[in-house]
Amino acid sequence: MKRLSETTLIDTEVPAFVAVSDYPRHATPKVVHLGVGAFHRAHLAAYFDQMNELIDSPWLITGASLQRRRAAQQLNPQQGLFTHWARELSGDHYRIVRALTGVLYAPDENQTLIDLIAAPQTQLVTLTVTEKGYCLNSATGELDTSHPEIVADLKTPQQPKSAIGVLARGLQLRKARHGGPITILSCDNLPLNGQCCREAVRSFAGLCEASLQSWLDNNVAFPCSMVDRICPAISDDQLAQVHDLLGLEDQGAVITEAFSQWVVEDNFAGDRPPLELAGVTLVDSVEHWESRKLRLLNAAHSAMAYLGGLAGLATVNDAVATPQLQAFVQALWQETAETITEEARSEVSTYCDALLLRFANPNLDHQLTQIASDGSQKLPQRILAPLAERLASGQDAPHLTSIVAAWLHWHWGTTLNGQPVASHEPMAQEFATLIGRRDRQDETAAQDLAMAYPALADLIRRFPDWQDVLISRFKALPSSPLVNDTHRTP
Repeated sequence: MKRLSETTLIDTEVPAFVAVSDYPRHATPKVVHLGVGAFHRAHLAAYFDQMNELIDSPWLITGASLQRRRAAQQLNPQQGLFTHWARELSGDHYRIVRALTGVLYAPDENQTLIDLIAAPQTQLVTLTVTEKGYCLNSATGELDTSHPEIVADLKTPQQPKSAIGVLARGLQLRKARHGGPITILSCDNLPLNGQCCREAVRSFAGLCEASLQSWLDNNVAFPCSMVDRICPAISDDQLAQVHDLLGLEDQGAVITEAFSQWVVEDNFAGDRPPLELAGVTLVDSVEHWESRKLRLLNAAHSAMAYLGGLAGLATVNDAVATPQLQAFVQALWQETAETITEEARSEVSTYCDALLLRFANPNLDHQLTQIASDGSQKLPQRILAPLAERLASGQDAPHLTSIVAAWLHWHWGTTLNGQPVASHEPMAQEFATLIGRRDRQDETAAQDLAMAYPALADLIRRFPDWQDVLISRFKALPSSPLVNDTHRTP
């Protein structure tokens, strides 16, 4: 079977219900995107594709993968084209996205990527590198200068490997080459993600060139944004369905929900793409949307991932169909609602009702292990921040505490019935060494894990009495109806 591409698309009669744009793709790309994973394809690239249909001069994207070759292998033989498959209970929606022109594999094309960031025609750099890609200290939120990638990049700043190092080096060359103003737009699940990105890049830049920080302040904008679209990993069977649908092989296809939202702080340097034409909400501040999404949607996802995962459940729709877990999530929302912005609080009921419907979508097959991955990078903004706010105001936080306890249990690598689970964790080796051969009911092991994780250790130091509550919940969790045999068998 031939691969999807501009050429094969012309020669193939795809079904009429598959949307295909016809804007020209010969212009020089104005956007560089770091992190061409499934979420970028499901969200940002789809927005640009829709916007490009409505303007005379399209904003095309050059993608870059910083660590894995897979995206380049998937998309370059297809000239960047891929199928966007959005699923909802009422039906499926298909689109061939053409905004992405191709993918650089940064380890082999490092200088090409840096030159693109420095190039005058590049007006926007966007990022979906996940929380861990910013190399931040989980307790302080600042650049972790002891992070192995940052240490390596500071030794060889002209050949950076991390997203922060690549941005700093590209902007350094842009300054030297008089490339003009540029915007760096973070699209990751971090509170005030633009500010986090700005401070990380400024910190790194200040260690490389003293004058670079002032140039950044005057020439580079780092708007914050809030992204919202559930994007599970596509299965081999689903890829095969796409191939059958198109009559073409598409290794880059993505599957996602129909719902999508993107809220962007209207703070750009240089040219700004008219993303509002594609439904992007441009605002003065994203705090209202960000607070609601991180502490309601993302917190609930983590709750279902760890509690449902320990119970042996596989997917989000399995978890939300379990009465005990659904009740837990709804009680969690009552707990966290008091910590979000007052403006967002007025919409909690409607928002949460919509979340339950999104979670229950059986067509997404959103795996709990996917959500559970990289937990040490996700917990600070989803769970620990609202937990700290409640403790500081003298309130308890039983549901947030239960999620932390479940996360501690997760590092034994099995469900509570002893079935192995696999999810990625950046601190996995350190945690495994601490656990050793100790039983998961050994509370000293849980204490050691908690104190080895900087963000959690910092919380315990601030609220020492809470540690006893956490350990008590850790010990009680295996006998809880949330994770024992009361769940519905998937």
